[in-house]
Amino acid sequence: MIDNVGIKLDLFPFDSALNWTLDNYGPIYVPKKGENIKLNTETLKWYKYIISYENPQYSIIDSTLISEAKPLLNYTFKHNYYFMIGDNFYFSNDSRHWGFIQDDNIIGKVIFVIFSINTEEKGIKKIRWNRILKPCITQTLEFQYTYK
Repeated sequence: MIDNVGIKLDLFPFDSALNWTLDNYGPIYVPKKGENIKLNTETLKWYKYIISYENPQYSIIDSTLISEAKPLLNYTFKHNYYFMIGDNFYFSNDSRHWGFIQDDNIIGKVIFVIFSINTEEKGIKKIRWNRILKPCITQTLEFQYTYK
């Protein structure tokens, strides 16, 4: 759904105040196992689905996370999460629409690197030619948890 100024209302985290579009999305922080966050209205907007999934016994009342009739001020994630983007940018049904993916729910195996860039370089030097189409068996992939 698109509102009258072109803002996609079906983009995660489903908050029209962010003014995000497919072309202008983010920044977004992807949580990792053991990470501790302070709970408030802003963080609950981002992580309420994860917290509810990890702890079905918790409830959210008036933007406050409740456990055993007590408000919680912090939360520690129990799993690693990923933000998955499809290869058909404008027509992919991906994490921009459904949010973070828990590591246990990812099925598949990385076989090779199709394309790799170094964001700290400029121009043609950005391309990591030595990694293109290389099998991942011999490569260590590093994941960044903050996407811009």
